[in-house]
Amino acid sequence: MLDTYYAPYSAEIPHLINSSTKAVIGTLAAMAMKDGLLDSTDHSMLDFFADRNLTNVDDRKKMITVQHLLDMTSGIDWREPTDGRPVTFFEMERSPDWAQFILDRPMSNTSGDIFNYNSGNPHLLSAILTKLTGMSAEDYAKAKLFGPLGITDWKWRRDPQGVSIGGNGLALKPRDMAKIGYLYLRRGQWEDKTLLPPAFVERSSHATLDMNLPDRT
Repeated sequence: MLDTYYAPYSAEIPHLINSSTKAVIGTLAAMAMKDGLLDSTDHSMLDFFADRNLTNVDDRKKMITVQHLLDMTSGIDWREPTDGRPVTFFEMERSPDWAQFILDRPMSNTSGDIFNYNSGNPHLLSAILTKLTGMSAEDYAKAKLFGPLGITDWKWRRDPQGVSIGGNGLALKPRDMAKIGYLYLRRGQWEDKTLLPPAFVERSSHATLDMNLPDRT
C-alpha cells in the first residue's frame, strides 16, 4: 500500500472531509434505525421539531420525511449549486440558529419531486439524531461508529446550538475514512458485528434519483 499526502497534511493529521460528512450523517441515521430509535425513514420531519415556532409551514413542508432529507429531495428552497456560489449555505452559517433557519425556509418544490443539493438537509438530520439519541451526532458516532471501527482521532465542528454540523465540518484521517468505506464494502459488517443494516447498504449503493446535473462529457 502506498500513501501520499499533500502539505499541510500528513497521515496523522485529520483531513477536512467537507461534504463527505453528509455520508457519515446518513450512516448514523441508519444506525439509529438499527438501534430502534428511528422507527422509519418515512417519519415526518416536522414531528421532530414540534417544539419550535416555524414560518412558511404549508402542506408541502408537512410532507417532508427523513428519507427526503437523506435523498436531498425535501423541496426546501435552497441555492447551493455544485458549480456556483452556495448562497443559502452562507446565509445559514451567518444565522444565529441554523436549524431554525433551514426549517423557516419556504418551499420551492413538493418533497420527493426534485433533487436539489442542500447542506441544510443533513444538518436537520444531525439535529434529529440529537433528539433521538440524547447526544450530539459526534458523540453518537463515537459510541456506535468511530469506537467500533477503532477511530480515535477526529474533529467535528458544531453550530451555535451545539449540533454537530451535518453538511460538512468533520475531519478524519484518510485511513479512518477508508475504514468507513470498508464497512460498506462488507455490507455493514465489521469483524463479527453487524453495524449497519445490509438493506440500507444495498440501497445506498445504487443510484435511485436523477440528480439533474449537467452532462460534462
